[in-house]
Amino acid sequence: MLVKLAGRLKWERTGDGIRVVIPVRVSWIAFRKSLWEPCFYSLAFFLLEPFIRSPHEADPGWKGWLGMCAMFFAIWFVGSLFPGKIVLILNRSTMIIQRWSYGIKRSTCKYSTERLNNLRFVAASNCEEIRNELRQSEMQVDQELRTYHFAEGITEHEADALIEKMMEVYSFPKEPAQ
Repeated sequence: MLVKLAGRLKWERTGDGIRVVIPVRVSWIAFRKSLWEPCFYSLAFFLLEPFIRSPHEADPGWKGWLGMCAMFFAIWFVGSLFPGKIVLILNRSTMIIQRWSYGIKRSTCKYSTERLNNLRFVAASNCEEIRNELRQSEMQVDQELRTYHFAEGITEHEADALIEKMMEVYSFPKEPAQ
C-alpha cells in the first residue's frame, strides 16, 4: 500500500526494495506548448490532406475542418492538464523507471544498479545540466559516460526524501566502479 513520502511522492516497500510513484508536475511551459502544437499539427494536416485524400472522396468543407481542428485541440489541451506519473522501482540489483500517461505505460527503462553512480538532484535552470525539455528540476544518475534523468518537476524537499529512501536500498557510489 502506497504511503506519503514527501510532497507529492508516495512509496511502498517491495520484497528487497522500494516502489515510488512520482506524479509529473504540470508546468506553464507545457501548458503554453499545448496551445501552439495542436495549431501547428492542424495546419500541417490541412495543407497535406488534399495530397493524401482519394480524389473520389468528398471534401469535408470548412465546417468539417473547423470541427476536426477544435476536437483535436480540445483533446490535446486536456491531455496537457493530466501529464501522468513516473514509477521508480529500485532493489539491490536493478532500477526501473516507468513513465505512465492516462493509465498507459509509455516507456520502461531498466538499469543495473552496479553500473549506476552519482545519484543527485539538479535544480531548474537554463544550464546544460538539465536534461528534460521543459527545464524543470530533476533527479539524475550516471551510468558509465552517460547521464539519465527522471522525476522531472521534483522539488528539493521531495528529492532529499527520495534520495534518502533510495540510499537505504542501494548506496549509489559517487564515482563509477573500476
